[in-house]
Amino acid sequence: MPPSRNSSTSSLRSDRTSSSSTSSLPPVEEKYGFEAHFDPVLDKKYVCPVCLCGLREPVQTKCGHRFCRACILKATGTQSIAKCPIDKTIFNIKTELFEDLAVKREVLSHTVLCLNKDRGCSWKAELRSLEEHAEQCEFTLVKCNNGCGEEFILQDEPLHEGECPLRVVTCSYCKESVVHRDLTQHFQACPRYPVSCNQCGKTELLREELAKHIDHYDGDCPEVIVPCSFEEMGCRDEIKRKLMSIHLQEATNQHFHLMYSYTCDLKRLLRNQEAMLRETQDTCNQLICEQADLARQLVEKNNLLSRQADRLKEISTTSHTGLLHWKVALPSQNYTSPLLSPPFYTSRPGYKFRLCLELRGHVARSETYASLFVMLCRGEFDDQLFYPFNGVCHVTVFNQSNPRPSSSDQQHLVTTIECQNMSRAETDNCQNQKRGRLRFIKTESLTKGKFCHNRELFLKAEIVLDHARS
Repeated sequence: MPPSRNSSTSSLRSDRTSSSSTSSLPPVEEKYGFEAHFDPVLDKKYVCPVCLCGLREPVQTKCGHRFCRACILKATGTQSIAKCPIDKTIFNIKTELFEDLAVKREVLSHTVLCLNKDRGCSWKAELRSLEEHAEQCEFTLVKCNNGCGEEFILQDEPLHEGECPLRVVTCSYCKESVVHRDLTQHFQACPRYPVSCNQCGKTELLREELAKHIDHYDGDCPEVIVPCSFEEMGCRDEIKRKLMSIHLQEATNQHFHLMYSYTCDLKRLLRNQEAMLRETQDTCNQLICEQADLARQLVEKNNLLSRQADRLKEISTTSHTGLLHWKVALPSQNYTSPLLSPPFYTSRPGYKFRLCLELRGHVARSETYASLFVMLCRGEFDDQLFYPFNGVCHVTVFNQSNPRPSSSDQQHLVTTIECQNMSRAETDNCQNQKRGRLRFIKTESLTKGKFCHNRELFLKAEIVLDHARS
């Protein structure tokens, strides 16, 4: 049998790519001689004595014998010194094996017949054109692309495509793609396939419509046995749909009594439901009132708890010795808002005070000064104290540039504020009951000098009562 289309094409393609020097081994896929149908028969001098086919990439040994390049290299192996298969002449493969271009051209110029001549192809031309023809020969033997296993010549491919049992066709009913071999099986389940009703004989029904056609309640098949329209009211008769009108006429009195009983039952049920609804509404209203009362109590207890927490925090953090240590965190930009210290008491019971620091408290021309005030606030012991209040407040702003400052360090900023004739405060932030220094220190000296570190100031205040005046 002649070689297949693919084998002949690949062998001729290898002929084009194997013209490299004989000094290197051929590729593994290199083919041997041409097995073509030569017309006339190829002369023996163009036949390889190893493979007995037409010379492919012919080479000549020093003794004058010609071989296919792949055949001689296969016969001599990988050694560089070999013997001629014809006369045993020893030669060097790298230096004494020569490419014969003249014979190569003569072999490729020989006339050959198509490899598919036995199937009817009449093509005839030079060997060098065989590959191009083989790629488009209509008589090449091919297999079905659908996988049915049948072989046929290329020109019969359209005919086979129309007969192949594995070809894909479109169902004429549901338009779904189906393999032709499974078309009969598909028709047995196709939802759009026309069927007939087994009960009434109606034709041209789609399979997907059949279930609705014979449905007891929504169908229209006259032969289907369906329950009476008064089933809900107690009629248990089941008859064919086409006889339903006769049944309704004959059982009018029966249906009337069933309807009356059914209506009475509904009225009793409605009265019971109304009573239950009223009871449920009363219960809901009671629960809503209880929930509102519980919510109110919860809010009151939360408020009380919050006040007690604030009171506890104030008690735990508020000094009652007349002494305050205050760490002031300076704002990044806004210097207009006053900074208030935590409250502190002179004793228990005692007067309640706070310090107030205003970073831009006084502006004179181009100079800006910080102001420092002592504020008398409304306290929890005011009813037990004497007014007006008389005393002094000693304030110290610590120098933070000294790693070990002492209270006697003269680099600290110390001032004394007279607090005389201060009446009882009405609020916790009473601006009328304050004494202090309007031009305490330049703002820049306070915020950028030795008193400020990491944008923090440390102040100490001590209230001393003037008992002679109080």
